[in-house]
Amino acid sequence: MSTARPWLAWYPADILNDPKYICLDRSAKLTYRELLDRAWIAGAKLPANERKLAALAGMPLDEFRRDWEQIQDQDDPCFITHPVFDGFLTNKRLIAEWRKAEEIAEIARVNGQKGGRPPKQDTGLNIDNTNKKTHPVNPGLAKRNPDESYSQSQSQSQIQEERFKTYWSAYPKKTGKGAAKKAWAKINPSAALLQKILTALEWQTKSEQWTKDRGQFIPNPATYLNQERWEDEPPAIPNPSPLSEKGQRTAANMQAWLEENDAK
Repeated sequence: MSTARPWLAWYPADILNDPKYICLDRSAKLTYRELLDRAWIAGAKLPANERKLAALAGMPLDEFRRDWEQIQDQDDPCFITHPVFDGFLTNKRLIAEWRKAEEIAEIARVNGQKGGRPPKQDTGLNIDNTNKKTHPVNPGLAKRNPDESYSQSQSQSQIQEERFKTYWSAYPKKTGKGAAKKAWAKINPSAALLQKILTALEWQTKSEQWTKDRGQFIPNPATYLNQERWEDEPPAIPNPSPLSEKGQRTAANMQAWLEENDAK
């Protein structure tokens, strides 16, 4: 990789809707974004050393390790090793964006040597002859290796598949997965709704109804979705019943007795 590029094209929707990013807590999200920026400045790579990474993130090592454990989840690590970066870590998305930045910079350099941007040429690839819409082809743009390129955004089906995996992992009852998938597809939840479901499950899995009798009364995953049970409200904590007048007198007498005996 050549010298660092001064800009990085961020796509907020891609990041915020990434199921992996959604599952990180707030501290890990901030650490992840900090490391991405640091990697970009360094040429899309990071040292494969926790102490150096913690220093780059400006964090104590113990705090960094807690965030790093989430970021580098074994099933889906955010940073990977790559043959181009021997002994370093990188990020697939950063590699793709770096290549695009280099290609754009190279095209600008070539055009600058020719005296500016060349005029558009008719390539004959007319899509709509009525509106004269043509497909621009830039001969200076190198072809990418499909094995190395990384899609700018996941397809909606892929996103929903990842969101369902997150829901299924958090749900305590693993019954009727096929029916649950159909219910999930029908709802087609957004990132915000997924977070709302996960938040509801946090208190529901600890509720008396779900914990008694070995979870016998936990609804099936599909039923939970079809009935929109994430909209349920946590049970109110009952206030202690006020003491009757007789009870108040008894409590007062007991307190007086305790004080008298403490004085002795």
